[in-house]
Amino acid sequence: MIRLLAVDIDGTLLDSRGRLPAVHKDAMAEAAASGVILALVTGRSFHFTTHVTSELDLPLTVIVNNGAVVKNSAGVTLMRQLLPRETALHVLGSVEGFD
Repeated sequence: MIRLLAVDIDGTLLDSRGRLPAVHKDAMAEAAASGVILALVTGRSFHFTTHVTSELDLPLTVIVNNGAVVKNSAGVTLMRQLLPRETALHVLGSVEGFD
């Protein structure tokens, strides 16, 4: 039995024009109705997901920012794992010569 379905948004759930096909919407609704926990996943920010979460209108977990932030569909942060400030500054300093 499937208990969790995690679906990438770009190019998987959404078509090449960024639209949610009815067949995908129906499949997500059917999975939710059968008790499957749904998660949408993207490397992008939460803001990018709002048009999808509102169109699905289902209980969802949303994993964004390359996995660093987990929110529910209402935007409440459930988990956040950020780089320590010192690490981020070191990385930024190491790539100064690159565009």
